Amino acid sequence: MAQVTLEELAKLKEKYEALSRLRETEPEAQNAQLSATLEETQRYSEEILAQLTQLKAENKRLKQFENQSHEFASAVTIAETLHAENTELKKAATPARKAAATGPLAKVVDFYELLTGVTVTLDGERAHCSCGDAQRPLTFEVDLAPEDGEPEVDISFTPTDLSGCSGHLPDYLRESITFERAQAPVLLQKLLKAHQVE
Repeated sequence: MAQVTLEELAKLKEKYEALSRLRETEPEAQNAQLSATLEETQRYSEEILAQLTQLKAENKRLKQFENQSHEFASAVTIAETLHAENTELKKAATPARKAAATGPLAKVVDFYELLTGVTVTLDGERAHCSCGDAQRPLTFEVDLAPEDGEPEVDISFTPTDLSGCSGHLPDYLRESITFERAQAPVLLQKLLKAHQVE
C-alpha cells in the first residue's frame, strides 16, 4: 500500500471543501449570511431595548427624586414660615400674659411654665392653660373658685381642645369635672403623659 504524504492529504482536503462549496447554491449561501445578520441584529436590538428600559427606570427614579426635592423644599418653606409666625405670636402674647400676672405671681407663672411646658394665662380666678402645637394642641381651663365646689378646697377642670391626646385620656378627663385641689398634680400628670404619647 502506498503511503499518503501530508501534502497530498492537504490537497485532498482542499478539493473536498471546494466540492462541498459547489454543492451549496448561491441562494443558500445568501440565506445563511442573511440568517447570521438577522441573528446579530436581533441580539443588538435586545441589548438596546434592555438599555432603554434601564434608562427609563432611571429617569422615573430621577423624576421621583425631583418631586420629593420640591416637596421637601415646600415643607421647609412652610416650616420656616410657621416658625416665624409662631415667634411673632409668642412675642405678641408675652406682654398680654405678663400684664395679667404681675409681681410675684408672674414669677410663679413663669416657673410653672418652665417646669411643665404648659403656658398659663390668668383671668381672675380662671387659668387658661395650653401646650403643644397646631398639630397636637392641648388646651384647658382651671377654675380656682368653682361655683359648684367648696371654696379653698375644690377646683374645676374644663377641657377646651384635647384633640391631640383625647384618645389617651381617661373618660373623666374628657369632660368638665370638679375635684379636690390635692388631686391637681395627678390631673396635670395624666394630661401631660397623654399629650406625650403619639
